[in-house]
Amino acid sequence: MFQHFLATWRAGWRSHAFRAILIIAGLLIMLAWLSSSFSGRHPQTVALDVGISGIRFITILLLLFWTQELLGKEIDRRTIFIALSYPTERSSYLLGRYLGIVAMTIVAVATLAIAVYFVVAVSSGGYRQAFALHFGAAYLLTLLYIVIDAMVIAAFTLMLSSLATTALLPLACGAAFAIVARSYSQVLAFLLDKHGEGADIAHIYIPIVDLISWIIPDLGQLDIRNTVLYGQYPSSEALLWSPLAALAYAGVMLALACTIFKRREFN
Repeated sequence: MFQHFLATWRAGWRSHAFRAILIIAGLLIMLAWLSSSFSGRHPQTVALDVGISGIRFITILLLLFWTQELLGKEIDRRTIFIALSYPTERSSYLLGRYLGIVAMTIVAVATLAIAVYFVVAVSSGGYRQAFALHFGAAYLLTLLYIVIDAMVIAAFTLMLSSLATTALLPLACGAAFAIVARSYSQVLAFLLDKHGEGADIAHIYIPIVDLISWIIPDLGQLDIRNTVLYGQYPSSEALLWSPLAALAYAGVMLALACTIFKRREFN
């Protein structure tokens, strides 16, 4: 497994991933800097909020690209036969690929987080906000939850890649999974609001949303940016069980991927 991990790591960086991350980090700095100018009283809060949203969005794009490039296209081009010719389990190849993608995602999140921290520090222009940001442990915890979120999406996309016959299917379905899993809690809150616009259709869609909750995890619970923005921590139950449930789901997806990949016949 370790050899496949190293091969994934090297192949990922040979695809100019680090250069792309630096370019994206520069664009994220520019976006956060421009966004901070829209708030005269809380420029740092706005810059950090936009920066965290950018990290979450960019992270998904990167891991979907890496999964397609390092597994989907290898299956599509039949170059996977070289890796599978070694006397090792197929599951070690798949898990090595997954750990390599996760490791590169962690590096990407850390690089983008440093860029966001830099632009937030200089976006105030000497102005002191009434409500200070809560960097430190809160920021690290927010980034950790972003990584866990990415691990779940990567595991689901890897599972699809283990059975897909085209490289584009995992890319499209992985992106759709990320959108649905991250917006689940917002959709449910919209439908449960008795005074909102969704009250009239709640009786139709709530059963469907409840059914989806048995298939797709609620990754919206892993967005805890309010801890660093306003010092508002979620409940201890949500703080503990949300990441554990997400990691358990990722484990199920990886086990399913290994089972499918082990029995798959390549023509």
